Amino acid sequence: MSAYRETAWSYDPKELELDKDTGLPFIPNKKELDLFKRDKTEMYRGTLTVCFVYGLSAFILLSIIFFTSWGTKFVYNTFLPAILTYVVGAIFIIIYLAITISELKPRQIGKSIATSVCPDYWKLTKSDAKEHLFEKIKDKKYTSTIGQNDVNHKCVPDGNVFGITKTDMKNMKNDTYNTKLHSSSSMDGTHRTDITIDDNIIQDKDIMYLYTKSIKNNQTFEDEYNNIPSSSALRNYAEITGLYDPETANVKDVNTIDREKLNKNSLFAGMEFNYKNNKPLICSEVYPNILNSLEYDIYNKDKLKCEYAKACNVSWSHLDCYENPI
Repeated sequence: MSAYRETAWSYDPKELELDKDTGLPFIPNKKELDLFKRDKTEMYRGTLTVCFVYGLSAFILLSIIFFTSWGTKFVYNTFLPAILTYVVGAIFIIIYLAITISELKPRQIGKSIATSVCPDYWKLTKSDAKEHLFEKIKDKKYTSTIGQNDVNHKCVPDGNVFGITKTDMKNMKNDTYNTKLHSSSSMDGTHRTDITIDDNIIQDKDIMYLYTKSIKNNQTFEDEYNNIPSSSALRNYAEITGLYDPETANVKDVNTIDREKLNKNSLFAGMEFNYKNNKPLICSEVYPNILNSLEYDIYNKDKLKCEYAKACNVSWSHLDCYENPI
């Protein structure tokens, strides 16, 4: 019965229309899913009622025709065209109702997407790097599922909560957690020619992003962000949204950097930073739909987003990140 229920109230997320407010794929919240199940349940009941009424009336007509001489003489011979029309019409109505039930999908009843798609106290905004992002993902094998709409919007921290500047957010995070976020300067900033970048001397106006490094655990040999093992999918996400090419970014001469690959929207961690191994993960903005597109667990569609939330110490209460709840 449980398997039947899952099928009866299921739907294909790919068939849902885009969110009318943000242009992102529509993700139903609990209220919208409950409404969808209620509507579908009522349609099931209505269809069963129609089937019962038509079936009962057809049974009565056939009984009269086959078991009474009056029915054979008057009903069958006189009203045969009407009976055929009735039966065909009943079959048509039942088929139509069955198709309608199968095509029923959750509908958007409110502006819930902006709160569910972003971490807590973050807000949805348009991406200023969407063209660079889309150009970058076209050359990567693991990004074949990412579409244009996935790079159009991103989530950023609400300045009223985390502070107006990125330095405010970095200080808040570093004071709250036992980890350290690093500052990334702009390729066009005053510190772009530094061999190394000192977080203490970068002025706030030059900070492009806040990021955390991926470090190899010497005992487990796993790549970790903030002492948490990371999947290759999260490292791929870090490379995509960081807009750097790890093969060409590790150069010591700023003049030899390919400006098409390290453009003004690139995460720039310094001339000697090992992009290939450390794959810096941006924690001051997130592209939730890119995370969705790179998701590798078909049974837990939020697993990659949970990885990101833990790596960046981000509160994302919309997700269920507890694999073994108490």
